[in-house]
Amino acid sequence: MTVAAAGVASKNVRLIAETAQLIQELHASSTSTSVLRSGSVAKTPEAPLLPPPLPPAPPSFPSKLQDHDADPFLGNGPTNHSEWQHCFDAIGSRAAYATALYGTSAAAAEDAFRWTHVNVIYPFLIPNLNNTCLNAADMVYRRVVVGATFVDYPERSKIMHGNTVNGGGPRAPPKWRRWPWTEVLHSPSWGRGMVDEQLWMYVARGSGLWFNPGRVLELSDTSDLAIFLNASYSARHTGSKAVLMQLAVKRLSHQFDSVAFAYHVDGGCCHRMVMRELISLHNFSKTCPVSPSMARGWPPHNLRPCNCTPRVGVC
Repeated sequence: MTVAAAGVASKNVRLIAETAQLIQELHASSTSTSVLRSGSVAKTPEAPLLPPPLPPAPPSFPSKLQDHDADPFLGNGPTNHSEWQHCFDAIGSRAAYATALYGTSAAAAEDAFRWTHVNVIYPFLIPNLNNTCLNAADMVYRRVVVGATFVDYPERSKIMHGNTVNGGGPRAPPKWRRWPWTEVLHSPSWGRGMVDEQLWMYVARGSGLWFNPGRVLELSDTSDLAIFLNASYSARHTGSKAVLMQLAVKRLSHQFDSVAFAYHVDGGCCHRMVMRELISLHNFSKTCPVSPSMARGWPPHNLRPCNCTPRVGVC
């Protein structure tokens, strides 16, 4: 999908038309299957109907006309923690950092990239960064995650069910809406056994890697997806989440393009953080590019395909 096409797709006129079609498809859905803990398959009732969609999520980074950010889960304000920004010349390095990260001067415009609206940074791109200061700053996660350093994130201890793997956040019915190009973290080398079958990502502003999620089903965490699909699921069983997502692809991919977990408690990563997980229902992580919906650069007019030439193979 081209950038122009993605922009057209986000217009309300098309969204209204798709809403009517989705409601019709949901009513026409036939009985589907669910996956049991043992791996067997049993007939279950279809998933419950969804309410009308939320308004489309705001477009990418802030602009002169609207102060929106790239993470639909975060609302319209900047991130909550800024202590780490005192560890380097934030004003003087902004333009050079943005150009280096996004590969275009469009990101360095005054109304484009902002330190106040990122969740992750790449310290090696920041000149004269005081690493001792950075590592001591509030809310800096000292373990590198998919090559990036988190500098702002929700804490597990401050959300409901923060100690429950794949069950974080409140138990609530799902919502859905169309998302814009969203910055994500993804690496095919993470989570072997799942990434070959599905495309898993973390939502992370400032990553430099963009994904076009399309129509997104929003839930708190994995257990809520199991409830919505009326499927038996246990986080204790290795591989059960991948099997659950296979079921989601079969039953939901004609209605939605992606599934998002707003309060994901990951069992193998990031033990202080609440992760925002995004899973595509149409793309698979095997070779570069892992998805035609991934791009690098700066939206909406400066996005480029991933560079899959030999010795690069990354976005």
